Amino acid sequence: MPLRGVILIDISILRQFVELARTLNYRRTSEKLNLTQPTLSRNISMLEKYVGAALLVREQPLRLTAIGSLVLTHAGTIIAEEERMLAQAQALAHNDTPSLSMLETSDAPQLAAIMRELFARMHNDGHQIRIRMQSLYGKTLVEALQDGSIDLGYYHYVKADSNKANHLLEAGLDYHQVKGYENRLLIGIPRSNNLASRSRLLVADLAELEFQVAATAALEHFFISMRNACSQAGVELRIRLAATTSISDLLINGSDDCATCISTSYLNAGIVPPTTLEHLALFDVEDLDLDLCLNIVWKKDSKNPAIALLRSYL
Repeated sequence: MPLRGVILIDISILRQFVELARTLNYRRTSEKLNLTQPTLSRNISMLEKYVGAALLVREQPLRLTAIGSLVLTHAGTIIAEEERMLAQAQALAHNDTPSLSMLETSDAPQLAAIMRELFARMHNDGHQIRIRMQSLYGKTLVEALQDGSIDLGYYHYVKADSNKANHLLEAGLDYHQVKGYENRLLIGIPRSNNLASRSRLLVADLAELEFQVAATAALEHFFISMRNACSQAGVELRIRLAATTSISDLLINGSDDCATCISTSYLNAGIVPPTTLEHLALFDVEDLDLDLCLNIVWKKDSKNPAIALLRSYL
């Protein structure tokens, strides 16, 4: 029976669980949060006692239980609401400085550099904006923008997939395409697969592969756009969702028989560990347009003055 009447859970423990669910690795989570592994393990066990059920399957590879996935969704909502409350309170306390909640850019290193330059220009012109980076916590980009969890987001799409922008407009969102953005998708095939020995890869070959995708904002859009582009070329992709939200963990610990997508910006930014490339053969599909575009997205009827200011600089 759940012990909710006895155990009080600090929101920091929810944050620890969310980070552990992202990495599915106790050591990396404890290092990132500056905790000892025993402390992290004890806190997760306390959360499980509070819930009254196991949240993790403690075997290799570590993964969430069905209840763990449910708790992850609600934990993200609780954390997002607390962050929004704090942001609104701070905005009232400093009502002369607008605040902007932006989707964190770890999946888009080039965008991070572009936004830093943009905010620097605004600062040099005397404009001050408080920036708060935010994760999606299990929501889609559209849901997070529509319910106000974030004010500003982004998405990648394959240039050949022309339907994505229409979908955003129909959802009441507006967007700006980042100019001069150079990125392309590569197909990573395990070297144990017969296709890995090919000298080149064509779109028809993709039908022989099963792809694995981590549940990150960027990778979701990579695969949706690539699937749409392949569909237009007459090839249907088989896609399996991985039990991780980390691209690094996916590439290191992913299935030996599944292919994946890697963007050239991941390679250039060093996001893909060099040891991973020892296990993958990378291909540029010659007869499929896999050039990526990048759009910055916001709610069309947003009343946030920081959005109006940002748009004037785009």
